[in-house]
Amino acid sequence: MRRLKVLFLMLVAVAAMASVMVATAAAAPPTVLLLSGEKLPVLILSEKEPNKILTQLESEAATLEGEGLLLDVMITNLNDTSDGSYLVLFLKVKEEKGKKESCNTSGDKTGEILIPTNLIHLVYDALGTGEALGVGTLFLVSEFGFTCGAGLKIKIKGESLGLIKPINSEAKVELGSLKGKLKCSSTFGVPEESKYWNAAGEEKKAVLLTTAGAGFEPSCESILSEIPLEPMTMIEIMG
Repeated sequence: MRRLKVLFLMLVAVAAMASVMVATAAAAPPTVLLLSGEKLPVLILSEKEPNKILTQLESEAATLEGEGLLLDVMITNLNDTSDGSYLVLFLKVKEEKGKKESCNTSGDKTGEILIPTNLIHLVYDALGTGEALGVGTLFLVSEFGFTCGAGLKIKIKGESLGLIKPINSEAKVELGSLKGKLKCSSTFGVPEESKYWNAAGEEKKAVLLTTAGAGFEPSCESILSEIPLEPMTMIEIMG
């Protein structure tokens, strides 16, 4: 927990200096609108610890379950969010079956899995107008590993696609004014959302890969309820 806070504070300090140097990029939707004369960076946080947000990783390598999630998102460019970043700490993670061994990343407490600082940006997950238009959060996951108990070693890499709402509507500085969603489908290991469009208008597919040593296989991460989020400044996500 403390490690997450220290890493994120360092990230904020660097971004605060860098944001004044960011030139206006070519408009690439979706974008973020700052309200009330606020300045970059934009910070978006999830519920504080303790919380009972339930999580699950579905993969052939192992099925894991957890309770508690801490997510910190930072946006440093309003017109092009592709250089945004995030940190996420999963709590009380353990194997779902068998001995239900607890898991952790190196240097973290038992049950804690910390995904290192990675990029996150806004993309369209559905095209159209009005309510038909959808904005997704594309989480890039650089390869990292963790262990469960004494023997199971797992590595993960790839991308996960979540959803964020509302769009085209003011989000106040209060928990729940923004909500995130990241779920698996009814098919084991297959995400509910994977298709998105990049800034060039090209259709892409987010794929999260997991291995326990026998080769990477498609997998999915699921948050079993909507994640209440709190922007630290008033913003509007523009689609």
